Amino acid sequence: MLVRGFKRPRFNDFQKFYEGRPAFTVVFIPYKYFSNSNSSGALVEVVQCAQGRLVAVCVPGAMAVGVLALQGSFNEHIAVLRRLGVKSLEIRKPEQLQGVTSLIIPGGESTTMAKLAELHNLFPALREFVQMGKPVWGTCAGLIFLANKAIGQKTGGQKLVGGLDCTVHRNFFGSQIQSFEAELSVPDIAAKEGGPPTFRGVFIRAPAVLEVGPEVEILAEIPIPSNKAVL
Repeated sequence: MLVRGFKRPRFNDFQKFYEGRPAFTVVFIPYKYFSNSNSSGALVEVVQCAQGRLVAVCVPGAMAVGVLALQGSFNEHIAVLRRLGVKSLEIRKPEQLQGVTSLIIPGGESTTMAKLAELHNLFPALREFVQMGKPVWGTCAGLIFLANKAIGQKTGGQKLVGGLDCTVHRNFFGSQIQSFEAELSVPDIAAKEGGPPTFRGVFIRAPAVLEVGPEVEILAEIPIPSNKAVL
């Protein structure tokens, strides 16, 4: 996904507040979504950043990343998390979301994933997870899931989780045989987080972000023949 919907404060900004504490995970939640009744005794502090007030929640225990495991490339994401030494959990039921601090929605077939999510009554829990401001990353089909609006869908459409203020076009670049790779310029990411100034993008029946809202940060663009930029 080449857009980012929420700018999180640097952890170093709160190092003094958290130093010396046992293993923990810090989750930043927009103030309007926070409820003291849901803090579960976690240490919290209200902080101010450019995007407004946030609640920094210090949750005891190591970070656990959930991966939506209904269909698609969830095994590949789990394998990478394990190599990084990050605790992960395959998510197939609504109650399993209570055991993770962040979520990955992988690539796959978005219509099939939507039907399975509806079958397992996952949509209400997924939407609540996103609305609480917890970190969520969607790749390919996951991006479609997270978009507020999707076009180019199959007959009858599909349900969306929403939360990312953008319009996505499903299979924008064409069929499987029209897949391609391209070098994307990412100078801002390189300047802020290190690494090379370009990133090799792989477009396999890929969706495109056609429009974004005012609070969405654009990370990279790719030109198309019509000279209309795709984000």
